[in-house]
Amino acid sequence: MSTPALEIDTSGLRCPLPVLALARRILEIPIGETIAMTSDDPAAGPDVHAWARMTGHTFLHEESNGHGTRFLVRREATQDPMNGLPEGI
Repeated sequence: MSTPALEIDTSGLRCPLPVLALARRILEIPIGETIAMTSDDPAAGPDVHAWARMTGHTFLHEESNGHGTRFLVRREATQDPMNGLPEGI
């Protein structure tokens, strides 16, 4: 797997903040590139999977390590990354 264009660490943040950080920061990378997010929030896995599906991005991989879980997502869409998230978040 190639090196991600951007790595973010959301350790210490709790739902919904990790996926919100991912949604904002993915705009910093070109379409077709990959972002990696590390989180120690148990809810981050389902959130990242659902967010990627709802926004048209590709969930590539997740792996656990001693500090949490690292998620890889490829940017596929130019649509609003906040699409699919509940209002008020």
